[in-house]
Order: sequence, then structure tokens, then C-alpha cells
Amino acid sequence: MEQLTQTEIDTAKAKSKTYVRSDRVVQSTKARAADAVKRATQPNIMPPQGGSDDDFSINSNRINSPGTQLVGVRIVWQDETETLLERDTILENYDPGSDSDWSISATISGLTATKAVTYDATSDFYDDVGSLQTVARIPIIRSGELITKYGFYREGIRCKDGDAVVEFYKV
Repeated sequence: MEQLTQTEIDTAKAKSKTYVRSDRVVQSTKARAADAVKRATQPNIMPPQGGSDDDFSINSNRINSPGTQLVGVRIVWQDETETLLERDTILENYDPGSDSDWSISATISGLTATKAVTYDATSDFYDDVGSLQTVARIPIIRSGELITKYGFYREGIRCKDGDAVVEFYKV
């Protein structure tokens, strides 16, 4: 995910508007998105300890080094609420000796995520389509290699061969 400069963040904030409704402050969608991008791209962690994320393998000792990735995965659900899944929680049960794949798995019911999240060693993005779909996944590790630098994902629906399927899109 491309890092935004402070000027780009400030510009996005200036363009977004906040308005008052029913004695409470409600942020516009643009303002919420700009705030979420800032939280996802500028976590409160130490700077990298050498090396780069591009050549980093999941089997490396650097997996838990401060600053090697973002703090985790932030998901924006269809109802516009957010969940932060921290890196340590995502990888807590990952075993590089037996798991070549690792994913965040969200339970799907009625073409929407229930926000129930687990982690598994399955590589498929989803299990079925339409009303038969029960899970959608965000891939973290494939063939023993970290394939995501974490970040910000949004739940969405797309058409696959005439059927709806719930997926998560990196933003």
C-alpha cells in the first residue's frame, strides 16, 4: 500500500467535511476514510530495524520485529463499522512447520459478514457463492511466505459467473 505524505493526508482532511446532527458530531464518509487511512498507514510503532519488507519471509526471525509491517488488518464491514485485527493475534496459532497457508476467515451469512473472525490454513478466498457462501478470507501467508503487509480491507460483493460472492478488497 502506498504511503501517503502528510500533505496528502492534510489535503484529504481539508476536503472532507464534518457536520453536526442531533447534538453530536458526525463525520462524512470521506472524513472517516481519511482518518482510517491515517490510522492504518501511520501506526504508533518503532521504525524498521533494517532490511525491507520486500525480501522478508514468514520464517524469518523478523516476523515480530517492531516496524516490519503495519500493526495489523483493519476491516471495514458493509455496515461501515471497523474492526482492527492485530498482527500478533492473526499469527498466534500459525505454525510455519505445518501451515504453508494462513488466512483471516470471516463468517458469511446472507451475503454479509457476521463479523465473526477466525484464522485458518486454507488458501481459498471463499468457500462457495450466493446463498451457499459461509466464509470469505483475507490471505496472509501463501506457500510459507508473507504476502500481505497488512493494512486496510473493505468488505464488498462482486458477481462471479452470475452469482454474488462476498470478498475483502485491500484499499
